[in-house]
Formats: sequence, C-alpha cells, structure tokens
Amino acid sequence: ESGRWRQPVRGVYVVAGSTETWEQKAMVACLAGPTGTVASHLTAAALFGLERFPEQPQVTVPPKASGRFGGAAVFHGHLEPGDRCIQRRVPCTSPVRTVVDCAAAGAVDGEALWDLVDSLLCKKLAQPSRLVRASGRALSSARAGRRLNLEKLERTLDVWRSGAPAGSPPEARLQRKLIGWGFPRAERQIEVYDENGRFVARADVGIR
Repeated sequence: ESGRWRQPVRGVYVVAGSTETWEQKAMVACLAGPTGTVASHLTAAALFGLERFPEQPQVTVPPKASGRFGGAAVFHGHLEPGDRCIQRRVPCTSPVRTVVDCAAAGAVDGEALWDLVDSLLCKKLAQPSRLVRASGRALSSARAGRRLNLEKLERTLDVWRSGAPAGSPPEARLQRKLIGWGFPRAERQIEVYDENGRFVARADVGIR
C-alpha cells in the first residue's frame, strides 16, 4: 500500500480439518524453507521406516540459503541429484545420503548406528558398496567433529565390506560382537553334518 517493495514471505496452508501427521509436518517444513529444501537426517530415516520421527522435523537447505524459518531443525548441505528422492510424497535425502548425514551429525551412535545401517542394507534400500563409497567420500572431506562420527560409520560398515552380507540386523550385530570379542570373522549359512556325513542343519552364522 505504501508503494515500497517488500520481501515476499513464503506461506504454507493446511486444509482445515485434515488429520495432522508427521508426513504432513515434514512436507510443511520442506515447503516453508527456501527452494531445494528436503527432509533429511532422522526425518528422512523415519520416512524410510528406519527410525522414529524426531520431535521436530529435520531438513537440509542449500549451503548459501537462509535457514531462518520456524518449525524445523535446519542443516545446510550440498546435494547432488542422486542425493534426493521422494518418499511418502515428501522430498527427502536418498537412503544412502540419509545414513551418512545421520552418522556425521551424531544423530545416532553406538548400537543405534548399527541398527540404522543394518536395517537400511537388509531392507535392500541400497547396495552395501554404495554406502561404503559414500561414507569414504564424506570422511575424506570431513572436519574434526564430523570426522570422528564418520569413523564410527566406517567401523560399523566393516561387516559389510567383504564376504557374504548379513541376512538380518541381528546377524550383523552378532558378527560385530564376535569380532569385538576377538573371534575370527563368522561365516553365513554353514551346513552342519553328523559324524556319518548326514546333513543335520544349516546355521545362519558360525565359525568353523
């Protein structure tokens, strides 16, 4: 009305009476942010069924974009085309990028990181080799704090680097425990025979 130019404000409207869901909150956060905003970290992990939704949606915006908008925890980061996808109709980081981001930010640690990695790979949301390569690239360019966190991801991936991959998260967890206790690397699907050479059973995991 005054004739002066004003900075446009991005508004997001939700249909009255619609059921409030976490997918809705994630989408609102993406729409409220600058162009290129996507759900990421624990929110993206939840969209893939790997984690519970965090209390506040987590999103990633372009490196030089403003992160000043309410209703979300904001991270800055450069995303390649392969780092983006759509899950449950919400724009988000890809499964591989999601795990690397969660690990680098320290959003999951210890056995929770094991579970995140193993669930992703056992659900076949990504090939182990792709996650191994992405983790290595992130580690090579990471700064001190993120580097320590990504080194934990590298150790978590050890059981997926060679040999037959684990068939389930409990198998992968057991293999890590055995390595930690000083045992040699376990084998999968070992056939057991009695003293007469007759087949008895097939073990999921074993050490000869």
